[in-house]
Parts: sequence; C-alpha cells; structure tokens
Amino acid sequence: MYVHFWYPSHYLEGVALSLSKIHLVTDSTAYLTEEEIRQLQVSLVSLRVIVNNEPVEETAEDPERFIEYLRNAPTIPTTSQPPPGELLDVYDRLTANGDTVISLHLSSKLSGTFQAAKSMADHLEGRPIHVIDTETTAIGLRILLEAARKLIDAGMSTEEVIREIVKVRERLRLFLIVDSMEYLYRGGRIGGAQSLFGTLLQIKPVLWVKEGKVEVYEKIRTRKKAFLRVAEFVRDKWNSEGPQRIALAYVGASAEVQELQEQIISLVPDASPTIHFVGPVIAVHVGPGTVGVAMAPLE
Repeated sequence: MYVHFWYPSHYLEGVALSLSKIHLVTDSTAYLTEEEIRQLQVSLVSLRVIVNNEPVEETAEDPERFIEYLRNAPTIPTTSQPPPGELLDVYDRLTANGDTVISLHLSSKLSGTFQAAKSMADHLEGRPIHVIDTETTAIGLRILLEAARKLIDAGMSTEEVIREIVKVRERLRLFLIVDSMEYLYRGGRIGGAQSLFGTLLQIKPVLWVKEGKVEVYEKIRTRKKAFLRVAEFVRDKWNSEGPQRIALAYVGASAEVQELQEQIISLVPDASPTIHFVGPVIAVHVGPGTVGVAMAPLE
C-alpha cells in the first residue's frame, strides 16, 4: 500500500551543506522536491504520520498513494512532530564549526514542531541557532524559505535575514478551500471556526491561516464560487500591493488546482502561479479535495 520513494533518508542526511555560513533548516511540511532541496540548500527534518499505530516519516510516503489510502481509510491517521533527537543532530552538525542556523517551521498553533526545535536549540546553549515560527505551513512555508535563500545569497547578515523574513511573514496570505470540514474538525485545527462547525458543514467556506491558526475568511455557498473568490482576492492584492509570488497546492485535486491557476491568470495575466503537492501530514488535517493558495509581495 505504501511506496517509499519521495526522498530517501540517506539523501536527507547529507543534503544542504551550504557554502554559506548561514544554514537553513525546515521541516517536511514545506513539501519540497529533491531538486528544490538542493536549490534552496536546506536541511530537512520529517514529521510523522501514524497509520495503524505505526509512526512513519512522511517523507517516506508517496503523496498520491497516501491520499488514495486516506480517502478509504477506516480511521483517519494521526500525525506527530519530528523526534527531538533528529532536530538536535541537525543543529549540532551544522553549527559544529561555528556556522549559524536559521530554522523555519510550520505554525506553532498547528504542531509542536516549533517548540521541539526551540527546545533543541536551547539545549545547544551558545550555538547561533535561530528558530522562527512561520505562522504558516506548506506553500506558505515554501515562500518564506525561497525568500530566506535569496536574502542569504544576497549577502545579508543573520539579523537582516531574520528581520526581512518576519516582514514577509506579516504580509503572507494562505487560503484554503476544503472539500469537507470534517478533517479539520477531528484534528482540532479549525481555530475560531470550531463553534461554527455544524453551520460550516452546509457551505464551502474560504479558510485562511491567520496568526498561525485556521480561521474562516468568508462563507461561500458553492465550491465554484469559493474558487472565484480566492482568484479575485489574488487580483485585488496584486493591484493594491504590486506583483506577488503565488503558489498553489492540492490534496488529490490536481484538475481543480489547474483550473484555479487558469482562473488567476485570466484575472492577472502577469501572474505566474506555481503548483505544488501536499504530503501526508497536512493532508490528514485538511482532507482530500483541498486546494490552497499562498501569496506574498515580490520585493
């Protein structure tokens, strides 16, 4: 049922020894391909997906096959943060010669990964390890990593990189259109929308990640109108703030995400939205049929 070829563990152990004195670390919910890991020069630690009481690195699971399993699973799998020891090993290796680490992780409101990373950084007292709560995940985390790599390559200092990343984080928007609210509800990731669960079952709300939590952005009656509303938001932000880095993501909804991409381009001809997969950990919490849009101004 499971195919182990996303990125092998031996690849993750040796990857991302940057020529820079500032090293990037992130977690698997950025959903980077092997080529993207090389390009961004980032070291990665994997969260776990727990199926039948067996924790498995999500990087060892083929995303598409896992989504098919999730559609028919008798019980919804659960997830867990990376083992603290793996974070400690990565930090120790990268800072052993006095180099600096900037570690960007998914929202602390969605996972314990940030706290685990902070704890391991504190364990290596005196080492220059800076752990950032990105208050986002998936394609939002991807955009912040891309920005961080550009800043490092531009020769900015650690303090400058962190300051600029925080600025990007404040202007980043991540929207979600889910096919069913049930997965978010069961996982306790609905945030302020928890009390509206019964009502939300009858509509197709546009959700967004606000201050690290999943909240309702707007209540929409149909899925088609929800996609149009998100495309219009992208257009409005482009017109008011200037060109945007736009990334789209999908969970078992490849045809729909392509339609949304075309819809955005029809409203913003100069836009170049890219499409990316979402892996098991986030898929467990948002469910099959989810489409996401992340955007941040291009500086």
